[in-house]
Amino acid sequence: MSELRHDPIARRWVIVALERATRPEEFTYPKPVPESDEPPCPFCPGQEAGTPPELVALRDNGEANAPGWRVRVIPNKRPVLAIEGRPDRSAVGIYDRMRGIGAHELVIETPEHGLAPHELPVLQFAAALTVSRERIADLKGDERFKHILLTRNYGVGAGARIHHPHQQIIAIPVTPLRMAAQLNAAHQHYMLKER
Repeated sequence: MSELRHDPIARRWVIVALERATRPEEFTYPKPVPESDEPPCPFCPGQEAGTPPELVALRDNGEANAPGWRVRVIPNKRPVLAIEGRPDRSAVGIYDRMRGIGAHELVIETPEHGLAPHELPVLQFAAALTVSRERIADLKGDERFKHILLTRNYGVGAGARIHHPHQQIIAIPVTPLRMAAQLNAAHQHYMLKER
């Protein structure tokens, strides 16, 4: 189980996920492999059994966890945060820590493998964003989560290990320092300008 630790000097929270330390290959950049030489992609239609059960899917036909989907949302197989439990915040000397509670989901944007972001048809990308927005709205209903981030990695240098187009949704129990400063500045501006 990961945990969040507060850095009292930088005044920010960091996620420490020791179970992910067993993945040292994440810090190497392998030579690009031709798509024809890639192993079967766990995000492609027909490979649904290789992923956690879907949370939601936009589909034209078929049943859950089977082909026929246009957009599919699954929990991350190796989440950085766990959805179960309470944060259980505690002090350790001058430090604060809490359990790594949150959500870590993947939005598989299309059944088509290997598309670059600019190659995704506009209506398909819109469908993926609509599903992402619905997932974010659902996660906002959980009072444990204070900040939700939607991100998309593209390419090995950005940390993408699978070439299939997908986004990540991460919900955390704290508001990042930079976001809190921006929200505070917006509030101060509103109070000063009344707009």
